Amino acid sequence: MESQIEQLYQVLVRLDTERDNKDLYSWLENICQKQFGLVDSLVANFIDNIEEVEFSKKLLKVMRKLNENLPDLVLKQFLNNQRFPGAIVKYLENTDLKDMAGDAFILLVNVFNDTTIDHVSEKFLKQLISSLEFITDENTQNALVSILIVICAGHEKKKEKLEETMTSENYGNLTHEPNLAFKEFMDREDFYRKKLLYLTNRGNVYRFDKCLECLNIIMKKEESKEYFNINDLNLMIDICLREIQREKKAQTRAQILRLMNTIIENAKYKQYPYKLDDIKDTINELILYEDESTGGYSMKEKEWIMKLNIKFQVYNLQ
Repeated sequence: MESQIEQLYQVLVRLDTERDNKDLYSWLENICQKQFGLVDSLVANFIDNIEEVEFSKKLLKVMRKLNENLPDLVLKQFLNNQRFPGAIVKYLENTDLKDMAGDAFILLVNVFNDTTIDHVSEKFLKQLISSLEFITDENTQNALVSILIVICAGHEKKKEKLEETMTSENYGNLTHEPNLAFKEFMDREDFYRKKLLYLTNRGNVYRFDKCLECLNIIMKKEESKEYFNINDLNLMIDICLREIQREKKAQTRAQILRLMNTIIENAKYKQYPYKLDDIKDTINELILYEDESTGGYSMKEKEWIMKLNIKFQVYNLQ
């Protein structure tokens, strides 16, 4: 098995330098089809051999490169195995920092979602944060910060759901359970502030939806409402205006509109309302060109559009 993994890895390395090799790409695409079970086999071998450091590293490298070259084909297969995200978390928890494969961080960003949060432990979080001292590769560093962003957003979402249901016992426990990812963002403000903005500006390369959620969380909390300066807010407006025009997912569009609302409410922004007319024009275009034939906008999108329009009226009265 190890020799086959090595051969596959060498093919993937060749693709890095032979981007125009259509035959090689087609061969790879063919063997990764679900019916052949290659991707499932890689995931299963990783889960079964997680304590064999070198073999695990090689498997992670192969899976990362497959995901880079054929994301639409292999990512769904990764997600089919519900044990996979938890296995990567376990690998990161139990592997010495010097032996750790950066590929695990990068791969985990792609398979990390709201359900994966359940696998996160305090040990895992501390391992992630400690890893920053040793990681010099920027892609790996960005992947690590992206995971912290997902964890931060997921923690707050869980809290919100419990607040809505108002169940006493679990609600009380989670309310007093610290959001360690958020605390890390506060403790190293200068580093994470730049990273948050950089990753958000990269769009969907690094979980854009979760970046938006995280920015909104930071700006809405009393203890962090001054986290971003006016230049940061202006950059966020530029990002929102750019991405709302091309984003296809209703859930992410709603997050963009929500962040616009939060920025416009910000005291710093109110002093210097950057591109307010552009925001108004963009919202008016969204309303004008809503395509009812495809179901129109979601309820959340309509809610945030309405709130923005109310804020525009307030600005007009000032």
